[in-house]
Amino acid sequence: MRTDENMVATERTVISAEGALALIGAAQRAAAAEGMAVSICVVDPSGLQVGFLRMDGAMLGTIALAATKAHSAAMFATPTHAWHGILSGDAALRDGLLGTDRFTTLGGGVPLVAGGTLIGALGVSGGSVDQDRAVAEAAAAEVVG
Repeated sequence: MRTDENMVATERTVISAEGALALIGAAQRAAAAEGMAVSICVVDPSGLQVGFLRMDGAMLGTIALAATKAHSAAMFATPTHAWHGILSGDAALRDGLLGTDRFTTLGGGVPLVAGGTLIGALGVSGGSVDQDRAVAEAAAAEVVG
């Protein structure tokens, strides 16, 4: 990692803009192959947006849901669909997390890990939670590996 003379870090391991565009393209192709119109959001490990696309015909509500799914996956480096099992036996944790801003258990949010490091997350919304999950997972597998 490079540092300047004041020892401020100038390099981080995050999804690049080019990587975000590749993910968006892969997700768009996967959704189109299923006849779906979705919104796709890519965030860095802090949950800040790196890229976004709302496909023609995707409902307006999918914009916020895709972003929330991506943020949730980045926040805990956990796929959003996994939370149903994690929270099933812990009512206090479930209630606490479900009251957290920008957190969801809806499928379609996946963390992006490269070389063992969280580099961001991807959120997809527009189909059923299973369809959103499948699109997000296919895109992540194609681009990140």
